[in-house]
Amino acid sequence: MVQIGAFKRLEGAESFKNSNANKYGYKTLIRTFDIDGEKIYRVFLSGFRSEAEARDFVEAKHFGGAYIVRE
Repeated sequence: MVQIGAFKRLEGAESFKNSNANKYGYKTLIRTFDIDGEKIYRVFLSGFRSEAEARDFVEAKHFGGAYIVRE
């Protein structure tokens, strides 16, 4: 997967997810994490066929600050 955004508010994550839904042919999803007692909502693209494909996507700079996350 590639993380394309992180938000403190679920509404912001949902809006970002919806505006990028199925962009570039990948599935967009939100995962919730607890960091120091606060929730953070991370937005990911999934469905890459390989790590190399994900790396190429990140290097193309479709999203500033995007990075690969292994499941």
